Amino acid sequence: MLLPDQTGPQSTWALTNLSAIYTRLLPIQNEPDGTLYAELHGPNFVVVTKSFNHLRLWILDPQKVDSGIVQSEMSLENPLWLVDPYTQAAMLGLAWVPEPKRIYCAGLGAGRVPMIVHHYLPHVIIDCTEIDPAVVEMATRFFGLRLDERLRVHMADGRRWLETAEPYDFLFVDVFLDRGYVPYRLSTVEFYELCRRKLTPGGVLVVNLLTEDDYLTSRVVTLQQVFAEVWICALDEGNTLLFAVNEPPGRTPLKHEALIQRTTALQEKQHFAFPLATRALTLTQDASKPGLDLTDAQPFYDDNPPDGYFDLLPSFENLLVPVDPSLPCPCGSGRIYAECHGAQNTAA
Repeated sequence: MLLPDQTGPQSTWALTNLSAIYTRLLPIQNEPDGTLYAELHGPNFVVVTKSFNHLRLWILDPQKVDSGIVQSEMSLENPLWLVDPYTQAAMLGLAWVPEPKRIYCAGLGAGRVPMIVHHYLPHVIIDCTEIDPAVVEMATRFFGLRLDERLRVHMADGRRWLETAEPYDFLFVDVFLDRGYVPYRLSTVEFYELCRRKLTPGGVLVVNLLTEDDYLTSRVVTLQQVFAEVWICALDEGNTLLFAVNEPPGRTPLKHEALIQRTTALQEKQHFAFPLATRALTLTQDASKPGLDLTDAQPFYDDNPPDGYFDLLPSFENLLVPVDPSLPCPCGSGRIYAECHGAQNTAA
């Protein structure tokens, strides 16, 4: 397997780190195929399955028959390969900031993007926020993620954490519950204004969304309300990623050809174990190319959620496993559970 800069100063790091990843994954490789973990955590079933050397993390709503979105996937044979196409596409943010110093990820999942960034860019600091301790446990227990001084996970609401954080070069927002629910507070003009303030000049915000999201066009125009330069990457596999660039005054935005050239150069330099340059081919600033009609789409604001937005939330009534009242509410409101759905259940 090719490793980043094998003849350069990263060679020892790359070899040592990859060996450590395989060592952590060895017990999982020796497990038989099937369900490795399945337990209720608050309103969700957290499930890890193994099939033909592939691990999958599921966050399921036990009360909904249409529940069943895979949150994360890993190849145990090649852990540096990003199996999910959307995670490959998320790395396109490096086209705008090839050498980031600080990266922020809202939503951990199995930690696939943080692990890859940590491996290929050994000088970057990565801060992640996650509201479910069980998700962090799955990432470290089954998916080989190891936290250290460069890769940190904070049990905190993604927006509240960002409000007090130092600026980042690269923001990645990948926050879902099952059935495609995205916390409203991570979808509004006010949130994206916060993201812009917390981006360094020339920095990039990457947002992962579901193509079948009923509110996809509103999410696009919301981002366009805040950022002058927004790129769209629609994937056949069902994800649409948005890239918003914090261009400093006076700098000419990159054209599509330049982005392809940059990702090709990154691929050649880093020897990524996935086709980064190929993902750049579908980048576009024209929303009509992936079939999006923005004509009647309205942006989201904090104080005006559309009717029906919260219908996809899981039920918090009659929970068999209680939620820690001091943790952020799983609904994504930004309040702790005791002051949000926990208080509503107590009142009921």
